[in-house]
Amino acid sequence: MIDAENYLREKFLKFYSRNKVEWPSSIDQREFGFGSFKKKIVSRHSSFNSLQEFNSFLRQEAPLFVSYSTAYYEKPSLQPMEKKGFQGADIIYEFDADDIQTSCKQKHDSWQCTNPECNAKGIGRVEKCSACGSAVRLDEWVCPECLDEVKKQAMKLIDLIKQDFSFKEGIKINFSGSKGFHIHIISDEVKKLSNQARIELVDYISLQGIDFNALGYSFDNGKFYCPVKELGISKKLNDFLRNVISGYSAEKLAAITGSRVKECTEFLSQKKAILDSMNKGTLYPLPGRKTEKFWNRLLDYAVESEALKIDRQTSVDLSKIIRVPGTLHGDTGLKAALVKDLASFNALQDSVVFSAEKERVFVSFAPKFYLNGVEFGPFNEEEALLPEFAAVYLIAKGKAKPVK
Repeated sequence: MIDAENYLREKFLKFYSRNKVEWPSSIDQREFGFGSFKKKIVSRHSSFNSLQEFNSFLRQEAPLFVSYSTAYYEKPSLQPMEKKGFQGADIIYEFDADDIQTSCKQKHDSWQCTNPECNAKGIGRVEKCSACGSAVRLDEWVCPECLDEVKKQAMKLIDLIKQDFSFKEGIKINFSGSKGFHIHIISDEVKKLSNQARIELVDYISLQGIDFNALGYSFDNGKFYCPVKELGISKKLNDFLRNVISGYSAEKLAAITGSRVKECTEFLSQKKAILDSMNKGTLYPLPGRKTEKFWNRLLDYAVESEALKIDRQTSVDLSKIIRVPGTLHGDTGLKAALVKDLASFNALQDSVVFSAEKERVFVSFAPKFYLNGVEFGPFNEEEALLPEFAAVYLIAKGKAKPVK
């Protein structure tokens, strides 16, 4: 069998010889890092004077992973970081399918116990081994369902960025080439933001450290109050509460709040009064003496539902390097594609760059997966004749080897 890394490098060389990467802007101020098979970063502190020089490097070396700094530096190749001369940074918000709970994970993901004396395994996602309680090693895949959920999160964030942050220009969307999306915000205004300001933006997006009392939600003398002047987070939470009152069933409301269905049925029969009461700054009482617990649980549910699941480290770590748009992802062979229309973008089809010519591979394991509009698998210790794009995908994931 052919060595997997050499196989992938040949494929990547073919891609880079025929395609030009047009990213990033201000390339001479960026730090670059590169990776090899199953190692996303093996070297960094590289720099290029121009896109032409950068593309020439890609055509010669064809690294399996290519990352760049969100930060701008005076001398990006110097070490340690303090010598680079930090000049500001873009903002990157990253969404990953692994961070969003979807039911499909119970079908295409699997786990194996890390305890050699146990070695139990199973389908789906678990926190600990069901047999011995030890840590587990997850084998994670993506499908149209979980990527659609990531896309929904990304679309919500873009709306928030435009409406709440008033960032109208310089918003770029990039598919990571694997499990999610990167939202780039590039402007002189953003470049100057302090690290503390970036942390506050992340807290706002992910609804971290919410103080309900400070926002105007409080319980006093048997009454639960809500903010009348709705701005930012309080508007988001009040709008969510209105949607719950208007559209949820008594059964669902009871499950969320730990109340009785009968109580919730009686409560929801007063929808107009509840909404009118909110407009006057008061949350309508639940029958009985459970009003405070009821609304607190509903507010907690609102926060959990409205919080966007972004990768915090990517957003606040000014020295982090991230996938270069337009390059190939070494774990999938898919392109980290720039997205023009997120709503219509099909990640597992629009990022495919290799051909449909058939290649023979030996697959150690793969669940059913979808790529370029085609369903493949499942496979288990068997040879398969696959289109080049699917062969590259499985080999890059470490699940197959090329057969001569």
